[in-house]
Amino acid sequence: MRFLSMMGSSFGCSSTGERLVSAARDGDVQEAMALLEYNPRLARYSTFGVRNSPLHYSAAQGHHEIVSLLLGCGVDINIRNYRGQTALMQACQHGHWEVVQTLVLYNANIHRVDYLNGGTALHFAALNGHSRCIRLLLADYIPSTPSFWDVMRKKSNGRESKNDFDEGVLFKMVNQPADGGITALHMAALNGHVDSVHLLLDLGASLSEITVEDGTTIDLIGAGSTPLHYAACGGSVQCCQILISRSASLTVKNANGWTPLMVARSWHRDSLEELLSKQPESRQQILPSPYLSLPLRSIVKIARECGWKNSEFVPTCLDPCVVCLERKCTVTAEGCNHEFCTRCALYLCSTNCTSSIAHGPPGSIACPLCRHGIVSFTMLPGAITSIKEIARTSISFSLCACSGEVSDSASMLTPLRKSDFTCTLISPLSSSSFRSLSCQRFPSIKLNSSRCLGGSESHETLTPSLNLKEAVLEDELLAAARLRVRSFNKLDHSTYGIHDHIKYLAEREFEALKERVAGRRVGFRKVSCINASIPLSQISSGADELCSSCKFYENGEDRIVIGTLDLNQCLRLPDEITGKRPEGIGADLTRAYLSNVCVAKELLRNGVGYSLIARSKIVAQEWGITDLYVHVADDNDPAKELYLKSGFIYENDEPAWQARFLDRPRRILLWTEISEKLC
Repeated sequence: MRFLSMMGSSFGCSSTGERLVSAARDGDVQEAMALLEYNPRLARYSTFGVRNSPLHYSAAQGHHEIVSLLLGCGVDINIRNYRGQTALMQACQHGHWEVVQTLVLYNANIHRVDYLNGGTALHFAALNGHSRCIRLLLADYIPSTPSFWDVMRKKSNGRESKNDFDEGVLFKMVNQPADGGITALHMAALNGHVDSVHLLLDLGASLSEITVEDGTTIDLIGAGSTPLHYAACGGSVQCCQILISRSASLTVKNANGWTPLMVARSWHRDSLEELLSKQPESRQQILPSPYLSLPLRSIVKIARECGWKNSEFVPTCLDPCVVCLERKCTVTAEGCNHEFCTRCALYLCSTNCTSSIAHGPPGSIACPLCRHGIVSFTMLPGAITSIKEIARTSISFSLCACSGEVSDSASMLTPLRKSDFTCTLISPLSSSSFRSLSCQRFPSIKLNSSRCLGGSESHETLTPSLNLKEAVLEDELLAAARLRVRSFNKLDHSTYGIHDHIKYLAEREFEALKERVAGRRVGFRKVSCINASIPLSQISSGADELCSSCKFYENGEDRIVIGTLDLNQCLRLPDEITGKRPEGIGADLTRAYLSNVCVAKELLRNGVGYSLIARSKIVAQEWGITDLYVHVADDNDPAKELYLKSGFIYENDEPAWQARFLDRPRRILLWTEISEKLC
């Protein structure tokens, strides 16, 4: 009960939070506005267990007004639920294009993948045939140029074409595979969504992409299947026709040796027998998708710059927008030069589903006044740029959010810091969990440069006073536990009761750490907590929270734990891949694993991680260890680089089904041999 009450006070699990969830789910804008005006922090509330936020509920139900309201209160636009799904994914899954439009305008991350199937928002939209959502998701990749459709046709026919946009980026986005190599085109074809198949093909979806066997995806067709195999399984005649008209092969075989015709027969799709038996003598005429919208990119860019929600009425004498007769004109259509407000132009581009325009290239939008084909919009000189910036870049539950940017303030950088990648952990803290590194960008702190060693490329120790040793004192173990809490959890210090929650997490990790180090954990022969610490006086400024939470007293001076890891002598770690070396009896005596590796985010890129690993190897040698392992997230390139440079090599990777079952990023297992020459 104490834990539940603490969780309630920490994350706002109160009646007002539940009222906001109900308002978001039911579309009660007035109730949501009143609650958020009373307490704006309620926007960050999430239900216990499934971690669905009000943003998830409003997006899933299509309440775009509440979505805009929550985003205006600073909610993390890319927040995930327990399945790893963002609000954008749920809006695409249910086909709420107005919500998708709002999230895209606020720069929601369309590249995020969910934990269960590795699918992006594009996969969710294609799965249920929501072509408007597909169009909006890819708006930033489709240029507002009249030659776009001709360029993509020539590409599909294998002919070279000159263009002024990077079609490789669009091709990569459209053909991004989920688990099992399934693309958005596979999903749309399987479920018989003709319009979505047509649009994806016009946007560069590949007919030759095949599925793969990954041991997790339930594939009743077989690995090596093309989108035509999937269309044959689904039984859609129209999908098969459009794929064949784009030169899909009828004779290609999957891993089971089945052609699309064989797949159709196995699923009793008798209506496809004649169509899939032989290649058509003449190719059908290829028409552009009615959901292709060339001017969408231009109007999205304008909306982000000058806003689109202005509902201010204008006097009748000022010639308002001819569509709504309410707002003033802010954009003009290139070609016919008719003027519209940004909101109406967005609506025209997002809702259009006309197959052809008499006076315009394929993909153009008919002007509501003259029917001229609109390819692009431009902002009027008198349009007022919105003061409030709508793009939000808050930290979220990303699997790996790497940044290579340099800090804006050069005065804050230590001489040893290269300021590119910083590392933290994303898995939730528990007494039985063992974590691997992920990366995010954090601000640096200022150190006393007169006490530092090495140049900017050095990975030597941070300072002559850096101490690397096995922790024995309880104060030092508690400091290490606190460092893990602040490193492995996303903590919003503005949340009510967060300090009590942090204290609880630290106490829980502290008790678990003491239990492991004392040898009271079943299956572990020996566990050591190895810490890197420096004197408190070594840090000059910018790390008050680190100094207060990770401080301990030793030998007459205050020191700060800036890095920590566990060395575990055992056969295996719970819920992790098991190492294979050495084999036979007594392997538990000579095999060890590193876990809970973390460095204070303010002191990354100073060689602390390398020093910790080097020290752990020495301790492992003293224990008689011959084989040392570490687990790391598969997509975490900076962490893998750290371990590879420290002498680790690849041995095995985690099955995708296990990562999905445990709701975490897929991990790989790295191994290194402990040399007798270590000193």
